Amino acid sequence: MEIIPISRVKSIIEFRLDQLLDTIASLLRSNIISIPIIVDKKSMTVISGHKLYAALKTLGVKRIPITWEESEEEIKITLDELGFYEDIKPSKTRVFKNTLELLYLNWPTPLVKLTSLSNNKFNVWAKLESYNPFSNSIKDRVGWYMIKDALSKGVKFDLLYEATSGNTGVALASISAILGVKVKLFVPQVIQKVTDTYLKIIGADVVRVSKSLTVEFLDEVETWAKRDKALNLNQFENNANFLVHLRYTAKGLDLQLKDNNIKPSIIIGGIGTSGHMSALSLYFKNRYRDKIQLVAVQPSEGEKRSHQRGDQYSQEGRNTNRFKLWSRYSSHKETRKS
Repeated sequence: MEIIPISRVKSIIEFRLDQLLDTIASLLRSNIISIPIIVDKKSMTVISGHKLYAALKTLGVKRIPITWEESEEEIKITLDELGFYEDIKPSKTRVFKNTLELLYLNWPTPLVKLTSLSNNKFNVWAKLESYNPFSNSIKDRVGWYMIKDALSKGVKFDLLYEATSGNTGVALASISAILGVKVKLFVPQVIQKVTDTYLKIIGADVVRVSKSLTVEFLDEVETWAKRDKALNLNQFENNANFLVHLRYTAKGLDLQLKDNNIKPSIIIGGIGTSGHMSALSLYFKNRYRDKIQLVAVQPSEGEKRSHQRGDQYSQEGRNTNRFKLWSRYSSHKETRKS
């Protein structure tokens, strides 16, 4: 048995994300790999253990245990030994070679104790996603990873279409400008007009759609993208919106908690497209063996929520379905409305 860089190995079998969730959950829960992946020595292609390889790659480990032939040897290797946390440890001197590195090599974002809300019974900590550089929100992660995922699959594009109410649009416009890609953003009529101005300043074309919710015109945007030969990333149904939070957001928070000996009992987060809360649910309910509660919060039906980038009504339907899908891997989950 050897431990080698995962980048040296390839697999000819691809899995849908839903086919990997059980294996991912098992790895997070046990933290142990007990069987090596069998690899052909000449081609460095996986012969046996395809699903384990795909799950480990999805989780972002840097190394994998392999053997060249079938063996009954049992191993006990932790995720930590395979470089599980290595892609979310920033440079100590905070020097970046380009503006994209300023995003993903600067994670994890700060975790700060809120002393005014803490007492001798419990402590309250806040995750400051506003430290992400482009949209000053968690949506930078989503925009970056959706583009990265498309590029890694060999998708060629020079024009992006996306339905957005603000932050994802800012992230996509900023990253597209860095990459030299044009982006057209479709926004609902209810958001503040300053959003249009800001998006145009950073290089996006903006189209206002005469509907109140982004989810109400997702199909139209997809149709327009096909007509104009553009790539529609669709944050609401793109698996990258889940994967970036599984591999980076959840793992980064876990590392911060672990390094500071903080044992969380509840994680509370707002739910929009549900990408981050569904990933946090899968990750923490398995990593912490059900000793933690996840609470997702969204506005009550028909209620408005006010943001600096505009007002929008509660978006039910396509977004909460993902939370229900991934949360089936948790023994306790809750969606609260306020």
